[in-house]
Amino acid sequence: MSEIILNPSGDSSLVLYLNFDDTANPWKDSSIYNHPMIPKGSVALAPVDKCKYQTCADFTGATGDYLETAQKFNLNNGIAISFWIKLTEGNNGYFQLGSGGNFKWCQESVYGLSCGFNTETNRVGTVGGDPLGRQIPLNTWTHYFIQYDETNYRIWKDGVLSRDRVEAFGNLNYSIGDIIQVGSGIYGINTHGYMDEFMVFNRSNFTNAEVNAIFDSRRLGTALGSDIYVDAIKYKLPYDFTIFPHPIKLQTMPIRVTFGNGGSSDVTNFPYDVTIEGTQVCSGILSLNSGQTAEVSCNFNPTEKKLYQGSVNINVADDNLNNNKQKIFIPFMDRPWFQFSLNEWNTVLKPYCQNPSYKVPYNACQWMSSFVAERFQSQWTGEDIDPRAKKARENAMGCMYKNYDNYADRCNIAKGMLQGFGNLADTNINSFSNVHSQSELGQLGITFDIMFPYLTEAEVTTLARQYHSLCQHVTDVVNIENDQEGIISGGNGFGFGSGMGQFCYTIIGLYEENPTLIQQLDQSYWGKSIVDLWMGRDLAFIRSRQN
Repeated sequence: MSEIILNPSGDSSLVLYLNFDDTANPWKDSSIYNHPMIPKGSVALAPVDKCKYQTCADFTGATGDYLETAQKFNLNNGIAISFWIKLTEGNNGYFQLGSGGNFKWCQESVYGLSCGFNTETNRVGTVGGDPLGRQIPLNTWTHYFIQYDETNYRIWKDGVLSRDRVEAFGNLNYSIGDIIQVGSGIYGINTHGYMDEFMVFNRSNFTNAEVNAIFDSRRLGTALGSDIYVDAIKYKLPYDFTIFPHPIKLQTMPIRVTFGNGGSSDVTNFPYDVTIEGTQVCSGILSLNSGQTAEVSCNFNPTEKKLYQGSVNINVADDNLNNNKQKIFIPFMDRPWFQFSLNEWNTVLKPYCQNPSYKVPYNACQWMSSFVAERFQSQWTGEDIDPRAKKARENAMGCMYKNYDNYADRCNIAKGMLQGFGNLADTNINSFSNVHSQSELGQLGITFDIMFPYLTEAEVTTLARQYHSLCQHVTDVVNIENDQEGIISGGNGFGFGSGMGQFCYTIIGLYEENPTLIQQLDQSYWGKSIVDLWMGRDLAFIRSRQN
């Protein structure tokens, strides 16, 4: 299906195609109809660094920026519309085809994408394209594919079918000569942002595979001339699961680093090094052809149990200097470690709270010694993380208080909570989307840390994989309240994201395929450090609360 984009003249169902890639004729229609697009207002051609693929249309100017033409095509086989959009402001209208009884349009609001297509008997659509009812994020490229045949109305967002409704309202109303406006919306609300690869088809039988082919053909954007990056960092912490409490062994640990070339040009003889705590662990020189990857292995020799930090460094003057350094975090410590070690608990904290002279901690420990909370329930979703994650932690504390002897089955209850929410990461990860609820994920991460001595190696491996997926998911959730410094005040609800950062911190080092938590983005071949991303947000949250 990607051939449609690469060779539009070969597909007769493609009736309008604006790729905005011809700088001499930026509004050229590359379909067989060659519609003459007339620019209105201050619509302009944006440079490559602003666009999804090559150059694109810039609708960021004054209200009234759009492209206009008269329709030359039929819509007797239904309609499908595909485009990439990056919004810079709130409510937006994307296009208008026809008017009156022939009207067809799509609009973005805080409730998501809504479209309306007039037909023989009714109007198709108007229901938001996102089942969660939320607007796409600003300053981020999103792909929409909207399709209607005589009976079904569907919307794909970033290759995922997000709306599928039976609306058997018959053929579309249309007339040759109808006005088409791209970048213009109803009620005078136009596009505020950048648009790329706008296509209209007189066809309505696209499959999931075909829509994904169109999405994938532009997903990674314009290839740079040369771009060497760190594709992966992998290691396995040497915990001894044959004895309690699974202590880490102070021994040599291999670190495997994969380098990639995401550019269109080959790169030869570039130096790299892996440095931890200021000491170079290994270094070398590599050459990578376009699209090629290569793995190197370094032996890390820790001298003590502690949190080690470092980076993988690439010394090359390529076209993207932002990904020539990737952070490494290695929690080479016995677990639990996040809030306290088991040794600290047994020798300092537990004796302190068992001393009746200290009334508050003593009462807390008396309560902890007998408290039992509910078990995981099969009907729960990610929404139930609040308040159940706290209950999981309470059971875990009780389990630890009794030296992990499973008194009152609290250890198994806590483990069941970990596994229940972990399984939801496999089967219903999108249910982890309510921001207020997900702020409780930090409790789940701490439960995992406390329960580590009670879990088997297989259980830890499974939970680490599931929680890694969940960490990636909540880092990308689009409706997390903004934690930018200065906007948080009183109880306005901002700052909920910090609990999700805590969750990610607790699993550093556990998932062998990505222990340092490199962000895995669907529209990029490289990502930044999730740890650094959340640390930056948490710091902004703290500073916003300082007054």
